[in-house]
Amino acid sequence: MNLNRRTFLKTTTAVGGGLLVGGYFAVWAGFSAVAAGAQIWLHRAALLHTHALAAVPLLAGLMLLGAGLYQLTPWKSACLQHCRDPLELVARHLHPGWRGAVALGVHHGLFCTGCCWALMVMQLVTGVMNLGAMAAIAAVIALEKLLARGPLIGRVVGVIAIAAGVVMLARTGLRLSGFGR
Repeated sequence: MNLNRRTFLKTTTAVGGGLLVGGYFAVWAGFSAVAAGAQIWLHRAALLHTHALAAVPLLAGLMLLGAGLYQLTPWKSACLQHCRDPLELVARHLHPGWRGAVALGVHHGLFCTGCCWALMVMQLVTGVMNLGAMAAIAAVIALEKLLARGPLIGRVVGVIAIAAGVVMLARTGLRLSGFGR
């Protein structure tokens, strides 16, 4: 192989890899923009209307309940299975050219977001700057993807989130009814 061909292959591989990563991050950036927009909207609503502040624990409980329920669905399982086998992803979905690289990145980003969005919502509820929550969520994501029994970990976390959501909703209901004062 001559020097020009070798340089060409290195360049196209680097560009293709960059496009794949760009497609992947574009999906996560979209998810992050929606989550940040929702958080900004809630923050402004709470500042403008004091009665909206009382709804925050209710909303947090509902978010935990919904995220926990999602952890138990076949959709979560399908997305997790997709993320657990990256070689199959490349073998089945890689197409030539720059469009193929971007499409593969977007494809994987969608499945990865489908796998982890509920865990990210749990982190939003527990506090974005809570280092313990960030470490726990990162550990759950890693264990789900790497261990043979990883899917079981995701389901256990789902049950814990459901229980936490129910407790939060019950406490909020008692507080709103006047019994929790």
